Amino acid sequence: MVRFVIYLLGLLFVVWTAATSLTQVQSDERAVIRRFGRVLDEKPEQGLHIGLPWGIDRVDLVKVGKVRSITVGFTESQDKDDEVVPAGQMLTGDHNLVNVQASINFKVRDREADMERFMLQQDNIDAFVARVAESLLAEWIGGRKVDDVLRTGKSELPPFLQEHLQDRLDPYDLGIEIEHASIIKLDPPDQVKAD
Repeated sequence: MVRFVIYLLGLLFVVWTAATSLTQVQSDERAVIRRFGRVLDEKPEQGLHIGLPWGIDRVDLVKVGKVRSITVGFTESQDKDDEVVPAGQMLTGDHNLVNVQASINFKVRDREADMERFMLQQDNIDAFVARVAESLLAEWIGGRKVDDVLRTGKSELPPFLQEHLQDRLDPYDLGIEIEHASIIKLDPPDQVKAD
């Protein structure tokens, strides 16, 4: 009985070691290996990668070419409470309110340095992009009168966002490229539509 338990533990040890040292890299992925937290120069190609087991090596897979999308600004559920200024409700240059919601599409650049940057900051990237996009929306809307915002915003705001968003994000070294920006919603709040 003791011999059986030892064999079983040995088999479990071998299976666990093999399972923690093997990683499959798909054709649309690039792998970034960290050994004890330090990024290695080794970049496995597509296929099976054999690394060190038990958490010594951490293999992060980055999907390149996949367009990621985030939505920033106003959502319908926020317009109900009169006591709270909802996110995405912005002040125009002539002190009127507009609700604005934008969609930002981005992808990871297919260069080794950019993949490493993305992988190291991937948990914060959506927040970075959202905050920078919101500041650009506020800048553009705050510099115009409400009539100009409502009349030309849906056509002029997306190219402004796409051009300036990349410039503002580049100093953060996130390893991403802005693909497209669009305005989903741009209108006055329900409380003032009649005016």
